[in-house]
Amino acid sequence: MIKMGKRDMIFGGLLFLICLLLLNESRNFYVPPDTVAGPALWPRIVLGLLAVLSLVLMYVGYKHIPKGQKENQEAVSGNQGSLTKKWASLTPGNKRVLAAMLATMIFLFLFQPLGFIISITAYFLVITYILEPTKNPKQIGFRIVQALALTAFIYMVFSKGLSVRLPAGIIPATWLL
Repeated sequence: MIKMGKRDMIFGGLLFLICLLLLNESRNFYVPPDTVAGPALWPRIVLGLLAVLSLVLMYVGYKHIPKGQKENQEAVSGNQGSLTKKWASLTPGNKRVLAAMLATMIFLFLFQPLGFIISITAYFLVITYILEPTKNPKQIGFRIVQALALTAFIYMVFSKGLSVRLPAGIIPATWLL
């Protein structure tokens, strides 16, 4: 079983890598002429702070590992067992968190090609199912309505209110308001 300090280091490192990827992606934001601060300013501030906090988490995780374990950490990590055994030993809550992280990574890669409307709607539905699985048709219908309403609200705020260009993806641009 992974100890808390090692888990913090792994999560901090993963979070730091995600921040770096998103900071790199923020360079592709459209910058309208005659603007002092472009639309990438706020995401860069948030990602910078998140990157610093992830480094702090890795440091705290390193300090939390007992001294005898620090020297043998590499040797112990090789003898943990197969990936199937590790997955089986996880609690359902940890499995849902890992599935949500995987869904987020897939969402980030499919956001541009699929477009804003399809990717946000699908991401919301997948995340809500991962975090609270259900087979109740009423509940699924309610989540679909929630996803569509949330997508419409976010689209109106960013596209119309803040004049941020959102990717159309596979939806024709003439369909968008």
